[in-house]
Amino acid sequence: MSARQHKNLVIPGRTSALAIADLDEAVKRAKAYESAGVDAIFLAGGVTVEAAGVVSSAIKIPLILGGCSGQLGDLDWLAAHRVRVVAAILFPLARARGRVQRCNATAAPASSKTAISAGARRPESPAHRTGDR
Repeated sequence: MSARQHKNLVIPGRTSALAIADLDEAVKRAKAYESAGVDAIFLAGGVTVEAAGVVSSAIKIPLILGGCSGQLGDLDWLAAHRVRVVAAILFPLARARGRVQRCNATAAPASSKTAISAGARRPESPAHRTGDR
């Protein structure tokens, strides 16, 4: 946190405790992140209305949810529980990028050129092989 160089930079603490552990562990981690000085808590995976409400009640900083459905899509409920971002679009974008990469791997050179000019990376690029993004 001390490395922050700009006052507008938001540093969230991310936990997937709801998906891999339980609600008590998620609250414990959220409180630890809050004590460390993060600006928000990102709950990734396993998010339910109950879990978001419990974590929100246990901390004072905003929440970021990694996906939502049902009441978690109710803007009034989200605002009342200090949810500021819902990252529901991340997974469809990742799937779409994967499809573009698979198409580029099988496309003729002229088609690959078009995809590259549109911003897609060809699968044989060094960044793709090493996992760098």
